[in-house]
Amino acid sequence: MIRTAASLALVAAVLGGCSKSAEQPQAAPTPFVKNGWATLWNDAPGTVTLLNRMGFRLGEYVVAGQGFQSEATPTPMGDPSAPPVNMAHLTVSGDQQRLRTMRFSLDLVNAANGAFARQQFGRWIGQPLKQLGAPGAEPVVAAIEAEHPGAGTLAGATYAVTREPLPSGTRWVVTFSRPDAMAGTAEPRKK
Repeated sequence: MIRTAASLALVAAVLGGCSKSAEQPQAAPTPFVKNGWATLWNDAPGTVTLLNRMGFRLGEYVVAGQGFQSEATPTPMGDPSAPPVNMAHLTVSGDQQRLRTMRFSLDLVNAANGAFARQQFGRWIGQPLKQLGAPGAEPVVAAIEAEHPGAGTLAGATYAVTREPLPSGTRWVVTFSRPDAMAGTAEPRKK
C-alpha cells in the first residue's frame, strides 16, 4: 500500500514538473538550411527531399510541361471521418535544378470546420518555413486566418494569397515565388 502511494506521488511529481516546463518559452529551432529562401530556390531536388523529411509526402520531381514539378499527397485539415473533408495540397515547380514556385492550397469544402482548417493550414505552411529558415510565414498566416487575400515581398521570395471559388466551397492558394532578381544567385546546397 505504501509502495503504491509512493509510486503515485512520484508520478504526480514528475507530471507536475512536466507542466511547468511546458509553460516556459522555448528557443526557436535552428533552421535546417542556411540562407533560407535562396537555398530552397536553388536546389529543387534537395528542397523536395527536405520537405518530404518534414512530412509533406511529395512525389518525385519530374518533367511536367516545359519544366519540372512535384505534387504532395493531399493532407486533411481536420477530421477525415467528418465529410466533406477540407484538404491541403502542395505543388513545387521549376526547372531541373531550381524551384520557381511553391504553391500551397486549401480546398475549404466543409464550412462548419472552416476556421479550424484555415488555422491548421496556416500551421502547415508556417512551421516548415520557420524550420527551413525562410522568412514570411507571419503575413501569410494572418491573411489566411483573417480570410483576406493579399500579396507582398519577403526577404528572398514574393507571395500571393488568393481565393478561388469551388463548386462546393472555396480554395485558398498561397504561392511563394522566386524573385527574378535572385534567380541563380546562390550556391546550391552541398550534398
